[in-house]
Amino acid sequence: MGVAISSPYYLTDGQFFMNGSNIVTGDWTNFSAAFVNPVATHATPITGYDWTKTFPGSALSGHTVNLTIAHEMHISADVVEDSTTVLSSLTFGTPASIMADTAQPKAMDASWYVCRHVFISTDPAVKQKVDGGAGTSLLPAACQTDLKMSLTQDWGTLDATYMCGALAFDSIPASCVASFGFSRQDVM
Repeated sequence: MGVAISSPYYLTDGQFFMNGSNIVTGDWTNFSAAFVNPVATHATPITGYDWTKTFPGSALSGHTVNLTIAHEMHISADVVEDSTTVLSSLTFGTPASIMADTAQPKAMDASWYVCRHVFISTDPAVKQKVDGGAGTSLLPAACQTDLKMSLTQDWGTLDATYMCGALAFDSIPASCVASFGFSRQDVM
């Protein structure tokens, strides 16, 4: 028998995510299905690093940041009645030069540590923009630039234990609040 994979998400966009009743768990199968035919996608090329070499590696072009926005997903009636949410996914693409094959990257040198930064918007205006076909114009250029800086400028120096660029509960850059809503990040 297989193990069911689930993912936590927040019901409301409270400034602090300390309230456990605000966190619900959804079936990963439902999340994955929501991204099969996304509403919008956008990829931005960035210069990354060759993580197969000892940290900090060397600059390497060909990396991408990919934003995917899914259609509405129904929330279980066990959690809340007649409710949906729009999912967004921020993923990173890897250049072919550091891929072992088409599906797996080459092994990362142990001196690197990867963090996953998650921002969740429950701002109804964001949902309306997605429903209206705003697509990649959801996050203005200034927001994208500030978001990139907030996740990279202190990378490797912010915390002596982890190689994250920002800390849990750090807020989304101010230039993103008008378009995305106020959000504090979770770091995994």
